[in-house]
Amino acid sequence: MALMSAIVTFAHDVEVDGICYNLNHETKEASVTFNGNKNKTKGYENNITIPTNITIDNELYKVTSIGEEAFMFSSFKSITIPNSISSIGEDAF
Repeated sequence: MALMSAIVTFAHDVEVDGICYNLNHETKEASVTFNGNKNKTKGYENNITIPTNITIDNELYKVTSIGEEAFMFSSFKSITIPNSISSIGEDAF
């Protein structure tokens, strides 16, 4: 009998100023995501400011969402969320 186990991985497309994002290249929108720390027990720390826009490869992406579980394992002191955020995923905080 073979024993199978699930391996959970966290991935992101880019990291800008210490914040990780997944990008939608068609809509030019970005979503804040879990930082994918290798030990999976340490998320974002200190003070966090989510920007309205990020620039990747000379392309402007509007930051429009915070993904599911984006801030799990985090111990930040404060977070600033811009008005461009229109959705926040389940268990984001």
